[in-house]
Amino acid sequence: MKLQFVLLALLVSSVFSCSQKEENTSLPVVEFSSEKQKLSYSLGADYAKRVLNSEIDELVEVSTVIENFEKSLNDSDYSYCEETLLDAFGVNFMDVDSTKKKQGSECFGKVEASGVYKWLKQVNQIDNIDLNYISYGYRDALLKRDTLINQ
Repeated sequence: MKLQFVLLALLVSSVFSCSQKEENTSLPVVEFSSEKQKLSYSLGADYAKRVLNSEIDELVEVSTVIENFEKSLNDSDYSYCEETLLDAFGVNFMDVDSTKKKQGSECFGKVEASGVYKWLKQVNQIDNIDLNYISYGYRDALLKRDTLINQ
C-alpha cells in the first residue's frame, strides 16, 4: 500500500513539474562555455531563491521585476525607489497596493540588481562574474525553471 502511494505521488509530481516547465519553454535554454558563466548563473539563481522563499514573487509582477533586474545591474543610484516600494508594497511587503504594483515591481527589480552589483564590486569580484549570466540565472529561478547545471 505504501509503495503504491509513493508511486502515485511520484507520478503526480512529475506531471506537475512537466506542466510548470511548459509555461516557460519560449525562453531559450542557457548554454555555458565557461566556469565563469556557470558561477554567474548559479549566483543569479541563488539570489532569486531568496525572493521565492519569502513569497515576494506572488506579490510583484515577475516579468517586470526580471526586465528591470536585467537593465539595472550597474552602479546607478536607485534610492528614489525606496518610497515607491513602500507605497506599492508597504513595510515588509505587508500592505500591497495593487494600483501601484507595476511601479513597485520596476523598482524592486532595479534595487535587487543594484544590490547584487554593488556587493560584487565591494568584494572585488565584478570582473570575475558575467553579468548577463547573473540575469539569466535570476530570470530562470523567478520563472521557476530548472536552474541545475549539468556538468
